[in-house]
Formats: sequence, C-alpha cells, structure tokens
Amino acid sequence: MITLGSPNMNTLALRLEKAMKGPPKIRAAALARACKIKQPSVSDWLSGRTKRLEGANLLSAARFLGVNPEWLATGKPPMKVGGADGSTLVLAPGPIYPEAVLNMARRIAALSPAHRKVVETALIKEERIFHLEKENKRLRAEDGDARHIANRA
Repeated sequence: MITLGSPNMNTLALRLEKAMKGPPKIRAAALARACKIKQPSVSDWLSGRTKRLEGANLLSAARFLGVNPEWLATGKPPMKVGGADGSTLVLAPGPIYPEAVLNMARRIAALSPAHRKVVETALIKEERIFHLEKENKRLRAEDGDARHIANRA
C-alpha cells in the first residue's frame, strides 16, 4: 500500500536516488568509481533500464552508499542497518564502520581525481608517521627492557 507523501521504493532507480541524496550527496561518477564500473552502467541503474543489482555490484554500491544491501536490492526495510543509536552501519560481509568514516569515504570518492590524489597523499603520509611513531615506541620499550635486565645482572 502506498501512502500519500511517501515515495514508492519499488524500483532500484528510486532507491538509488534516495540513497544518493545524502548527506553527503553522491554523484553517479563517484558511485561508478566505487563499484569499479563505467559510468554508463550507473546511468542505466539510475534511469531504470537496469531493474536489479546483484553480486559484487550490489555489495559495492550498498557499502559505498551506506545502506543495507537487501534494501537496495528489494526495497525491504530497513534502509540502514546499525546500532540502536544509528551511529554505525553494518554492511555484511564487510567490517563495521562509524557513520563519520563512511561519510568521509563518500566525500573523498566524490572529489575530482586531482583532489582525491592530494587527500590520498596526505593520508599515506599520516599513516607512515603513525607507523614510525609506533615502531619508535616499541623500540624504546625494548631498549628499556634491555636496560632493566642489564641492571639486574
């Protein structure tokens, strides 16, 4: 039964449109990149030419859009799956991510290739610094253990 004022989510195109409204708003090109497919395929999804998604495309699109794969495939609620407070999404078969992480990933994917490269470079640099600091801490702890053993002898 359809009630006035509520959109009919019976088609893949309508469900995609709703999921892509955001926030943040997702562009078709970003969804295509996330699914590792060509943009005309996503255009077919959005126009209604493609009636259903399955397999890797379904899971990739659902994960990227932050929605329940079953909802995206069939329209069966809930649209989003997560904790009682809605702060996390659980998108099987992947791991659990906080909503903020998913939103950031969507925003990065929606950037132009040049801007994505800048963000990617900065993140790689931060990751290297993190690992160097972690290794430095481990080595200091080992050095402290070695000194402690030497002092006992």
